[in-house]
Amino acid sequence: MRRLAIAWAFALPATALAQGAVLQPDPTPVLQPAGLQGLLAPRYDRVSGLSLPVGATLRLASDRVVIAPALAYRSRLGVIDPSVTLLVGDAKGVRLEADAARSTRTNDAWNYSDLVNSATTLFAGNDTRNYFRSNGGEGRVFAHVESDGLVLEPFLGGRYERVSAISAGGNVWSVTGRHSDERIRRPNPLVDQGAIGSALLGASMRDSAGPVLSRARIEVERSLSTFQGTSPFTQVTLDARVEFPTFKTQRLHVRAHAVGTVGDSVPRARYAYLGGSGTLPVVELEEFGGAELLFVESRYIIPIESVILPIIGVPVLTIRHIMGSAGVKSLPSLEQEVGAGIGLSVLRIDITTDAVRKRGTKLGFGISLND
Repeated sequence: MRRLAIAWAFALPATALAQGAVLQPDPTPVLQPAGLQGLLAPRYDRVSGLSLPVGATLRLASDRVVIAPALAYRSRLGVIDPSVTLLVGDAKGVRLEADAARSTRTNDAWNYSDLVNSATTLFAGNDTRNYFRSNGGEGRVFAHVESDGLVLEPFLGGRYERVSAISAGGNVWSVTGRHSDERIRRPNPLVDQGAIGSALLGASMRDSAGPVLSRARIEVERSLSTFQGTSPFTQVTLDARVEFPTFKTQRLHVRAHAVGTVGDSVPRARYAYLGGSGTLPVVELEEFGGAELLFVESRYIIPIESVILPIIGVPVLTIRHIMGSAGVKSLPSLEQEVGAGIGLSVLRIDITTDAVRKRGTKLGFGISLND
């Protein structure tokens, strides 16, 4: 992170320099721009358009307290959203992470990173997320336990936000798909407007000690207050990845995402979605949604070592099995798809077919990021 010093200077007498005095570097500045000279990573989606955030960081108490205010301009909405993040403590001890913001939020960020989703939206009109507007904040207190490559971080916290719906009006530009109702013009599901207060409990785990690499995160949200027309709820969200070697340089990668909810009338701001690029390719984009969700993808990765291309390296064959579904109050029967892909670096061409309901076959581009 490049730093902006609060300008100050001093000079040593010439006699001191002549005697070989050592010049001390300027002290670490406490105020500095975030990101690249204050510009944070932009995002692009079908509801906010281009989001351009700028921010700064204020570091206190030998970096044990970090305050990071920011402003984000959203081109489609024509608004500037403020936010502030607070970090207190040691990354390898007990720490507090908190933020307050007016923002556009989603429950579907687990599938693709912001960078990948922005790229697919801009170039293919393929936004894999649904959104809602949020005013509020959340905070978590983490503990850190580490031993022989295993890192465990349990946390306890809370969230309070006022949520409202946001439309997708089709006036966001993309290279392709900008006139498609299944792509950039896809309607955004409505959410109920109101305030939700909740307690949070969970943990994250990373294990890189041996040949098996894994990570997982579980969060339990228990509502403490909801708005009229909705009921108290308890929601559990699990996201996990595991990768291990099999034969020679081949390996198996499995990822899973699950949401389970107890409650009679759960706010739609707690719905999650499946379908389309990155999850179930043969199904329409975000076709399934609700407070119950299960998704499991297995990818068997076979490097074709007999072929080595300049710069790019070894092509990779991927065999996939995908199953998943989502519903409002119960989990429908699982959709199942099988397919294969051939790729170079992180990009591949996939062919996928519905293994159960004969929805057909789809040819498309895939992204292989071992995250």
